[in-house]
Amino acid sequence: MLYQVGAGETCVLTTSCLMAGNPFPAESTVQADVLLAAIPADVFLKLMSSSPRFRHYVLSNYGDLLSSLIMLVDEVAFASLDLRLARRLLAEAEGSRVVSKTHQQLALDLGSVREVISRYVSEWERLGWLRSSRGSIEVLDMAALATYGAGDAALSRPALRSGSQA
Repeated sequence: MLYQVGAGETCVLTTSCLMAGNPFPAESTVQADVLLAAIPADVFLKLMSSSPRFRHYVLSNYGDLLSSLIMLVDEVAFASLDLRLARRLLAEAEGSRVVSKTHQQLALDLGSVREVISRYVSEWERLGWLRSSRGSIEVLDMAALATYGAGDAALSRPALRSGSQA
């Protein structure tokens, strides 16, 4: 997954394709019920040139999403998978402490494979940070996971007992 589009947002890739006159080169999937609007390229271009309000909305949203995409690329390029997983679990568990995703879904989100995610989750369960059940993960120690995800525990991070991190 490259990025998510939230309520009231536009798709950065779609906007880029519309502005450049290129076809959409990817596949989009939804994770929940969605109501969306699609407008033809010629209408988009006409609105961009004739409506300052529409242009401001599109370019402002495009800038925000592009900035988020750049941060994601930076994180993928420079943060190890274990740090990215810890951060994702914290973000997904915010408020409820429960992440309603399978290990496979987390692997897809993070560009990994289920087996590697499962090894980290198992290790963190052993440490008492998480409790995993079918289709969900409960974060038991937010502080430990946050410290780990911040990279502060880099020298004392628990090593996986069953192989390397792919």
